[in-house]
Amino acid sequence: MAKAPRKTAEFIDTAGNETDTVNPNVVTLDKPIKRAGQTIDKVTLIEPNAGTLRGVSLAAVAQSEVDALIKVLPR
Repeated sequence: MAKAPRKTAEFIDTAGNETDTVNPNVVTLDKPIKRAGQTIDKVTLIEPNAGTLRGVSLAAVAQSEVDALIKVLPR
């Protein structure tokens, strides 16, 4: 006998309605950023490749140094 899929918190919103699968790479900002006439309320993170990290020390990124993150995050 097949079991029904189990409902977890990531599939149910606060109103109790089922939602789509949550993408763990999308971060919803608590306070949206307004920039050039548009509002940014979500940020999608991608896995960096060699080109993304060019000119930045991997150790600096791993230690979350602000200067390194400022270079890497917009890419």
